[in-house]
Amino acid sequence: MRYKVDVAVSREGKITFLGWAFGSDPETPVEFDVLDGAGNSVPGTIVESVRRDEVVEAFFKDYEKQHGPIKRELGYDINTPYQKGEVRYLVIKADGKTKKIKFDDKILEAFNSVAHKKREKLLALFHWETVEVAWDYFKEHGFRALYKKTVHRLKGIQEDYDYNEWYKKQKVTEAELQEQRNTTLPVQPKFSIVIPVYETPEKFLRKMLKSIQDQTYGNFEVCVADATPYDKYDRSQANGKLPKEVLEEFHKADPRFRYEILEKNLGISDNTNAAIEMATGDYIVLADHDDELELNALFECAKAINEHPKVDVIYSDEDKIDFEDTYYFEPHFKTDYNPDLLRSVNYVCHLLVLKRELLGAIAETDEAGHKIYERKAYDGAQDHDLILRATEKAQEREREEIGGDLANLSDADKKLLKEGRFTSSRIYHIPKALYHWRSHQASTAQHPEAKLYAFDAGARAVYDHCKRLGLPVKKVEKGITYGFYHTIYENEQPLISVVIPNKDHTADLDKAIQSLAGSNYKNLEFIIVENNSDQEETWKYYAEIQKQYPVEGYKEKTAEEIKNEGQTEIPDASSESTGKAKSDGVAAQSGTDTSISAASDSEQIQVGNQSSESDAVVKLAFDSDSSGNNVSETGYADGSKSSTGVTVRVVKWKGPFNYSAINNFGVKFTNGKYILFLNNDIELIDPDSIDEMIGYVQREDVGICGARLLYPDEDIQHAGVIMGMGGIAGAAFVRTHDAELSYMHRAKCVQDYSCVTAACLLTKRDLFDAVGGYTEELAVAFNDVDFCMKVRALGKLVVYNPYAKFYHYESKSRGMEDTPEKVQRFNGEIVKFAKRWPECLRYGDPYYNPALTFMKSNFTLKNLEKETVGKPFKMDILDGIV
Repeated sequence: MRYKVDVAVSREGKITFLGWAFGSDPETPVEFDVLDGAGNSVPGTIVESVRRDEVVEAFFKDYEKQHGPIKRELGYDINTPYQKGEVRYLVIKADGKTKKIKFDDKILEAFNSVAHKKREKLLALFHWETVEVAWDYFKEHGFRALYKKTVHRLKGIQEDYDYNEWYKKQKVTEAELQEQRNTTLPVQPKFSIVIPVYETPEKFLRKMLKSIQDQTYGNFEVCVADATPYDKYDRSQANGKLPKEVLEEFHKADPRFRYEILEKNLGISDNTNAAIEMATGDYIVLADHDDELELNALFECAKAINEHPKVDVIYSDEDKIDFEDTYYFEPHFKTDYNPDLLRSVNYVCHLLVLKRELLGAIAETDEAGHKIYERKAYDGAQDHDLILRATEKAQEREREEIGGDLANLSDADKKLLKEGRFTSSRIYHIPKALYHWRSHQASTAQHPEAKLYAFDAGARAVYDHCKRLGLPVKKVEKGITYGFYHTIYENEQPLISVVIPNKDHTADLDKAIQSLAGSNYKNLEFIIVENNSDQEETWKYYAEIQKQYPVEGYKEKTAEEIKNEGQTEIPDASSESTGKAKSDGVAAQSGTDTSISAASDSEQIQVGNQSSESDAVVKLAFDSDSSGNNVSETGYADGSKSSTGVTVRVVKWKGPFNYSAINNFGVKFTNGKYILFLNNDIELIDPDSIDEMIGYVQREDVGICGARLLYPDEDIQHAGVIMGMGGIAGAAFVRTHDAELSYMHRAKCVQDYSCVTAACLLTKRDLFDAVGGYTEELAVAFNDVDFCMKVRALGKLVVYNPYAKFYHYESKSRGMEDTPEKVQRFNGEIVKFAKRWPECLRYGDPYYNPALTFMKSNFTLKNLEKETVGKPFKMDILDGIV
């Protein structure tokens, strides 16, 4: 016999036990009883069986393959009367064996302590089923991956907050709730909370309705569509009052609670539609029949509407709560509006509030004249489909209001845009857990394949959404797991100019060039910006690589000739423009609106190129090709090149190392409408990586795309950059092994971030010019983050695409910032960067939740002993700036 007690909690005169048990065969009956201190059965004890799919998954996967689905429910839910000071014994019998587990006040207190829960998590690592999973993980990913995962799991158990403890420290206080009850907001929108009900157990339905009844904001109505089949469902099956009896009780006590009994069960989508049809409010709030709202949920929504009167869509963070309202777990702390993440997964979910006017605009009408809001064709992913359509319409309404010109945003939104913090004027995220999704603490590992139809519906919803927006979607595939999606876009492989600064390290450089040249993307020009190399083999390599991948009109040079050349002459503007026209078929358009400049309160950002001191420019001699065109010795005929293929050109920058200035210089020699900035210590892994990146950057709304970068040992080096991480800016999920699961699978989801690293960054040439390229005051650090922020300040998205995958042998060629002089320079650049973007550092990155820590890169909860929710991480050198 095997068993586990997951929950043992005393409240309201009873103990609730939740857990699982089975004998040698899963179909063997298991008997339960509860005894008092004298050994007698406790009268009034109720024993119910509960489905525990994750237990079946862990112990009986092979059994089900041989014998079919297990019929017996392996979980139990036991409620027994209990008063303080009494003793209870939980008795479990199977296979002729009996187990008695004692509980009293002291044991119950210890059982529910944080220390006990940590101990349980540690012991779970040594369960046989965990060992089996570990063995499978080892076989697939190797020893190091298993070691890293185990270390991170152990450190997480010991160091990270238990969310239940964290939530109780952070939850709204009774004093704050009372203050809200006494507050009269200038605008008091009416909320219609729509709930589809079907055979809902009394205790859960009552908890949901009570959580609404006790809201601190009172202008609401509850609209319930009850699809329970009362001709087949009675009290004997309900284990309490019927849903209609509970609903009538609330209706009589409070007329704001209204319900209709449907003639038949129409399915989840149409049951929800029926509830929406009952609504008379200004905003529709969607809720499930057995969950709960935080008591300040509606007040926070009303407050958001007062502060953002044009808002069409509101959503909040959420967490899960157990069946007895005793334990909160698995919080989902979300980003602000993130359209690419929404195409990867329905991250919005609950709490969802939609303006009635917006909902009407996206509704369809059936043959009988009924409004269709949630569409039955997408059942299983009907909420995701609804959210995609709602956000589409909200963004369309924003564009119509401002005439497509961001300069017409409100003053408040223009300020956010200038600060790099704007996401949407009509979609608002409340960064608080206002919705509690009822779930079992141990039921997080479900059978995703069991709802394969739902994931298929979700893929269709995402695909159709992209088609409606006119995006060049090719297909939508399964992402990291079911319920997550990978959207692949068509592209015509336009010319991409790859700019690589380099000093020596030719083996690394060659690996970078050859890995990209061998990819599935065949229209690349490499501009190698040589900067003060001093090894003879470097000049030999430059001669060889340009010969291997010659530009049009290439004229061979010796290593000595290349070595002795001075700084390469910058082509004139007419030559540059002609090159773009010939390589891409059209001249690069620079119609980006730069009237909204990115500036901080203390410093105006210069968008014009800044020049750095350098050696004298040496003019190159020109020959003529057979057509009579002037051809430089470096190989370009009027700056143009062939429309397809791979070419390499080396240009020389003779000044001191300045990453920004070197890249700005290199861009002047490019011919593509798209620029890929690449470190010389990068190696492409996935042959579709460049196609993945251009698929996003070609979109009008996207300015930049970054990639997933791994260290050689398969640890993550970059999965997006978070403003404020470590006090300034840092990459997400650093040193998480690539095979490990990340928070909400974020490391493996396409999504929008504020920034990505320029170690591998694809952008548009016209946007690069519009923001003045890289800021040359930032010679080494944060220049890429600053560049991303400048592009964000133009209203463009910065996308992180994990399906573009590369190795990054970080800082091999230039070394680390480890000398006193380098540290001083690094600190100086921190200050310069912070002065440019103080508001984003002060008020928070819109793509990172304020509940999450700045001390680690793995999206764990804020350490409340060292950090404050909603406040930046303190750096002494930024006092008075951030």
